Amino acid sequence: MSPFDNSGLAFLVVILFIGVYATLFALPGTLLIFFSTLIYAAATGFDRIGGQLLALLLVLSLLAEGLELVLGMAGAATFHAS
Repeated sequence: MSPFDNSGLAFLVVILFIGVYATLFALPGTLLIFFSTLIYAAATGFDRIGGQLLALLLVLSLLAEGLELVLGMAGAATFHAS
């Protein structure tokens, strides 16, 4: 691995941890994880992370965000939140 790859991988890992941390506080951490992975894949020429994996991550990110929205609305309706 070149120094550029090493620094890119270290940056990716830091952003991934920030994304996981953001998810705990109802922020869009899954999208942050997806976009950081997309940037890393583009920077490495899509050698390590291919299009199929990126498509899977996009579907899972959108599914998680949509599910969070629907469950939040259902919880608010159940407990009469404003």
